[in-house]
Amino acid sequence: MRSFLINILSKLAAQKAAIMIASLSPTLVSLFLVGRNYFQKYFADSTGNIGLLLATLLLGIFPLLFVSYFWFKPKLVFDKRLNIYRDLKTDVYYCTSCKTKNILSPLAKRESYWNCTLKECRMNFDDPDYVQPENEKHVGPYYG
Repeated sequence: MRSFLINILSKLAAQKAAIMIASLSPTLVSLFLVGRNYFQKYFADSTGNIGLLLATLLLGIFPLLFVSYFWFKPKLVFDKRLNIYRDLKTDVYYCTSCKTKNILSPLAKRESYWNCTLKECRMNFDDPDYVQPENEKHVGPYYG
């Protein structure tokens, strides 16, 4: 179960979910303040304990968002043999051409190469470890 959750969360990180959540935090704070003012008449708190509790929870969310961004951020290393970037945490390969443009585009594994999934790029990277199957080696019109 833990590996399943880690796999799902790492895929979300590849889609920059942490950045999207962090970008929503000003909206959430605004909604909290508007809601607090609106519901103040219903939840009269002369001691201030409810406000203190909610403020503590809100302050606890910000470090959590900050830490989650760096926790799920891909850690890329350049593989010289393959000539592509690889994420150490998830083993996902990324396009070198797109990475130079600050775009993280994952590569799709084909039979003998990796293909960039970005529609505008579509670069191919050969797999040096690919071995052609024996029954397909001499197939074609010129091999008789």
